[in-house]
Amino acid sequence: ASWVAEDVMTRAQLGLLKANTSTQRMLNQNWRWELKPKSTDNDFVQEIEITVYNPAQQKVLTSTGYLGVPHEQ
Repeated sequence: ASWVAEDVMTRAQLGLLKANTSTQRMLNQNWRWELKPKSTDNDFVQEIEITVYNPAQQKVLTSTGYLGVPHEQ
């Protein structure tokens, strides 16, 4: 579950995600994950929370990270 969360976090930080929820196959299991963006006090930083569920749909892990938010000048 931690590898799934790290992979989702990396793809989010690189701008490669198209969805806020999906499944990912890792270690012969299908893990479901959800990404929830949250605002912060800093307009240039966005918090993201990633929750990973096991194949039985039980919450296994919640991880928090941050993204830089580009602004046009």
